[in-house]
Amino acid sequence: MLPTFNFEAIFGQNYVFHLNRLSGILPFSKILQEYKITEGMLQVRTQDFEKYFADISVQTEQEILRNKQDNAPLQTMDLTFDYTPLGFTLQSKDGSFVLQNNAEAKRINLKNLSLGLDLEQFSNNSPSDNIPILIKGQDSNLWVKNRNILADSFEIALVNGEINVGLKHKNGQANLYKRGDFLTLDAKEFGDEFINAILQKKGVHKGRFFVNANTNEKGALIGKITLLNTSLNELNVLQNVMAFIDTIPSLLTLKSPGFNHKGYYVNEGVVEFGLNDEFLAIEALDLKGSSIDIKGRGIVQIESQVIDFNAELITAKSFGGIISKIPLVNYIVLGENGAISTAFKIDGTLENPQVHTQAVQDFLLSPFNILKRVITSPFEIFN
Repeated sequence: MLPTFNFEAIFGQNYVFHLNRLSGILPFSKILQEYKITEGMLQVRTQDFEKYFADISVQTEQEILRNKQDNAPLQTMDLTFDYTPLGFTLQSKDGSFVLQNNAEAKRINLKNLSLGLDLEQFSNNSPSDNIPILIKGQDSNLWVKNRNILADSFEIALVNGEINVGLKHKNGQANLYKRGDFLTLDAKEFGDEFINAILQKKGVHKGRFFVNANTNEKGALIGKITLLNTSLNELNVLQNVMAFIDTIPSLLTLKSPGFNHKGYYVNEGVVEFGLNDEFLAIEALDLKGSSIDIKGRGIVQIESQVIDFNAELITAKSFGGIISKIPLVNYIVLGENGAISTAFKIDGTLENPQVHTQAVQDFLLSPFNILKRVITSPFEIFN
């Protein structure tokens, strides 16, 4: 049985074709299926059947183009389509989306939108004809793995299986390169608004943030995060550390205006990490605060979010006289210049971390090269 269409045609100086319901041709249109069109209307005009102009209104279930405000996928779009034998242009009537396609390249321009980006799928679906795909965003964000990446502008190029991404947000600049399983990332001078959008909470206040990372020969991403002059806030691990200190009266001396329930001010911090599909390893965490330094290392299981982390609080001032008042002497010892070192262990999950006391000597003698072992034999750590 042939499908029934609500179809009109006008023949005159211009030929006009009007289709009220795109769903009628959906089973026969691969392009409508690829773009997840569910319904819409189409009006096409032509003079010579070589050049075409069309007005299109569609309802779609696509997830790539999103609202900038809430990152919800666009469900309806009003488009114009301009086709010549040399190529075509498809654009939204409000100018927020423009796609130009010809023999040289496919160019996409976005304004005030959010682009859902899957780097793995993007690289795996590279065109067989090797035509470059070039995407530019203005006042548009990226939506990557359910995280909002703020951007004043960005450029993405997919050429011969290689992905190059350049992004700017205020003073921050980031460049990412990916080919196959290899990835390199260099990001510098990003601020708290950018970081908090990724964290999906007000985790930091002010400051400057830097990231440099590269994939090694075993496929793990090895890198370093640097943070300067920032306050860490609303982080579950930090809040539970404060609660742990509250349970030991002799440790309350550690709390100060720069290290309390309102936040932890960090003058300078460095986090050396390794990341693969299963684990995030913190080989070295070194935070230098106004009154307290924190050092640590450990591992997080990606899927379960289970954490196993050893850390040490080091005071920046001498509290030698306090030692005689501390009941848990085994967990608190004097370091250089009379500074107090307090060791603790964090386990549980990132959402609900548990903090326990730990002997300082156990922390100091715990095995090094966590990062190396995570990459070579991650299961051995949990064994």
